Amino acid sequence: MRAFNAVSSRFHAARPRHTTRLRSARARGRSASPPASDRPTIVGEKNERPPARSSQGDRFMSSDAIVLLKDDHKRIKKLFRDFQAAGENATKTKGDLVTKIIEALTVHTYLENEVMYPEVRTLLPDLEEDVLESYEEHHVADVLCTELFAMQPSDERFDAKTTVLIENVTHHIDEEENDWFPKVRAGLSRKTLQDIGAQMADMRDKAPRSPAQPSALKKTVDAIIR
Repeated sequence: MRAFNAVSSRFHAARPRHTTRLRSARARGRSASPPASDRPTIVGEKNERPPARSSQGDRFMSSDAIVLLKDDHKRIKKLFRDFQAAGENATKTKGDLVTKIIEALTVHTYLENEVMYPEVRTLLPDLEEDVLESYEEHHVADVLCTELFAMQPSDERFDAKTTVLIENVTHHIDEEENDWFPKVRAGLSRKTLQDIGAQMADMRDKAPRSPAQPSALKKTVDAIIR
């Protein structure tokens, strides 16, 4: 019996400390796990953290020009829906939404006019007519944005002008996504679209946010004389 007690004492003394902590935690009704550093690595065990990817790979995965432009389209159409759902007397809400719509469209059309359209026009000459039509549609949107920028939400024609802007831009977006983007993707390699997208991403921070900024005014004038 003494020999058994001596062996038992040595066994308990040699047990790892975290095992004692685990038993104490269970006694208090909490679940506990040993520290990650103490756990053995099990072959095939799922790692909770995703594997790291190179910064270059991340950039290329997220810089496809068409994907970036479609993301813009989603945000813009969401603002359109919010405006349409705001209600007849929601003057302040509509004014705030139109401010956001103008900013989003000013940035978006700037990136397309300065990067996407010139690149596609050069690389895919067969799509030149489509590009020229897109310039004209942007010009209409730019003019409407400039006029709305100078108006008050309480002005009689504010809602009507915003509705016309929404209709024109929605038509433009649908045409691009259903007709033009598929042609561009078929004609350009993934690498080329990634390079164009990277250019747009680099220019986004410098893009004008208001029709009154010089670069936005230049864009509107360029659309007339191209």
